Amino acid sequence: MFDSITFGNAIRHCRKKMNLKIIDIATIIDIDESYLGQIERGEKIPSVDVALAIVNCFETNFQSFLSSATPDIADDNILLRKEIAHKFSKLSPAEKQFICKTINKF
Repeated sequence: MFDSITFGNAIRHCRKKMNLKIIDIATIIDIDESYLGQIERGEKIPSVDVALAIVNCFETNFQSFLSSATPDIADDNILLRKEIAHKFSKLSPAEKQFICKTINKF
């Protein structure tokens, strides 16, 4: 099954690694910039032809391309955890207890 979030993260990772903007990639593969932005955010699933064009744009194979998304996901998770911990530390004991009870319900 195609994971649009992982594919989008891979685009973002490779694009930033190469210091490119979305418009640069969109121009190279001849698609609309807004469409590529939606693909990068995981909002749209590209056709096979578009997905291959994106991968080829980065001169890699599909497997290597998708594995490049992992660092972005890990970095995003670390940043999110730090942000949550920081905000949690500012809560009152009663608010902390309420949140913990709410989380434990799941």
